[in-house]
Amino acid sequence: SVIRDHPSLQYCEERVAEEHRTLLGYTRGQAILQYMSLVERLPTYGVHYYEVRDRSNLPWYLGLSHNGIAQYDFLDKRKPRRVFLWKQLENLYFRERKFSIEVHDPKRVSVSRRTFGPGNVSVYVWFAETQALCKAIWSMAIAQHQFYLDRKTSRSEASGVRELPELAVELSRSCVSLSTHSSSSNLSRSGSHSSLVNNSLAEDSASTESLHQARMEMQSALKQRRDALQEKIKEKEEELRLLCLREGELTGELPPEYPLMPGQPPPTVRKRVGTSFTLSENLINKIINKQEETVAALELEYEIQGKITSAALRLANETSARKGVRKQRKMTYQQSAQRLKDLEHKLKAAKSKQAATASGMPKQ
Repeated sequence: SVIRDHPSLQYCEERVAEEHRTLLGYTRGQAILQYMSLVERLPTYGVHYYEVRDRSNLPWYLGLSHNGIAQYDFLDKRKPRRVFLWKQLENLYFRERKFSIEVHDPKRVSVSRRTFGPGNVSVYVWFAETQALCKAIWSMAIAQHQFYLDRKTSRSEASGVRELPELAVELSRSCVSLSTHSSSSNLSRSGSHSSLVNNSLAEDSASTESLHQARMEMQSALKQRRDALQEKIKEKEEELRLLCLREGELTGELPPEYPLMPGQPPPTVRKRVGTSFTLSENLINKIINKQEETVAALELEYEIQGKITSAALRLANETSARKGVRKQRKMTYQQSAQRLKDLEHKLKAAKSKQAATASGMPKQ
């Protein structure tokens, strides 16, 4: 990026030579301290970059340092788009190629109904190219977080801070001093990273246990509800089955709504012989007239009995029925016919009586 921002490599070399000439008279220790003070102010100091992608498959760079985790545009590694400081992070974990962090957001206070965690924790997810790369990102994040904790502890426990001239003298005495100091720093970075891991494991264990218990309760409740709904469905299917059978007995055809099990043949419904009939409205209207109430009632009863006798005759003449059924139907027809003859005699007598009464009335 330096070469890209300047005219040429030769121009950069000339600038370096000019800066080198300004250091005449500096001791080795002073030069190292000035160099480090400049380097520490660079925005990319101590940042380890990893190429990742988001949920939309857009490329990004994750920068891990002692300050936290930063997200960079794929074409710009100097100015981060977002920075998550270590003190904001609640947890970080990976699974296969997915690397996730949980960030504490004090501005977000709502509680989600679909999650079991607090509402002020936001989860950010990125995807690495391989599982090994994802694990490397997680390991580097753990090491950088431990380095952040070690620096914080060492600053609080230090009784005093050495002055820069003293450090410059010590660095000037031996060229091994800087490498030794770097080795001890590296050991402090990678020697132990159990704090975040232990805290994460404890939180994960408690969260996993509560989540598992909640899921078990939810599954039990859903299972009970499913069983109740299935029982209700069985009751409704049985009611529908009975209604369809009754309709089939009346119409002679089984309705298509009849519930059938897979592979179950539909039940056989025997078609009934048509026995429906209609009554004359004139006979019904005659009942209203009190003078002809008795004759009209007998005429209505006679007509109804005639229809019944005709239907009984058709049933008795049906040859597809069993012998016992045909015998019973024949007896029913004989009884209906006898009842029809009795009604005919009563009707004739009632009409004769009515005619005699009408002829004996005085004329006006």
